[in-house]
Amino acid sequence: MHKTELGAVRIDLRDEEGLKDALDAMDVRLAHAGLRAESYLLQEMASGGHEVIFGVSTDARFGPLLMFGLGGKYVEVFEDVRFGVPPLSREEASDMVHGIRGARLLHGVRGEAAAWDDEAAPVEALTPRELDVLRLLADGAVNRAIGERLGISDHTVKFHLSAIFGKLGVTTRTAAVRRALRLGWIDA
Repeated sequence: MHKTELGAVRIDLRDEEGLKDALDAMDVRLAHAGLRAESYLLQEMASGGHEVIFGVSTDARFGPLLMFGLGGKYVEVFEDVRFGVPPLSREEASDMVHGIRGARLLHGVRGEAAAWDDEAAPVEALTPRELDVLRLLADGAVNRAIGERLGISDHTVKFHLSAIFGKLGVTTRTAAVRRALRLGWIDA
């Protein structure tokens, strides 16, 4: 039985008397169900926003596993969650969040504010050399051509690409170029 159906959740308690009444009522409902509370969790009421669920478990085959979806009653009704194997890049985490069927609810509908703004996520600035590598990458150059053009070794090109991917939170060359275009760091 879910804690809500059990009457073990109370919201918008405004004073000590309301809290005491709620706890007494919970004790009665729990006892009726053959249960007893060992403790209670009390926290400030948050209003507005979007309720989501985030979980971590260990899978026998994959090891640590992350779960994300719409929270509250939505997770039970729609069973709309996505899983990911850590560590996740920023791009993979974003795909996990945007991949749920209910993502449009998190983008804000009927005048509601969006839950997040991907483009507002902080991104560490690239060095001038990393920007040079990224521009050549956007032009379709392979590592060898980038190295020849900039007078650096293949190893150094790979080092710069690794730094670029990390700073942009991506795992592929295409994703790096797309993110840099959205950020206005390179021209189309």
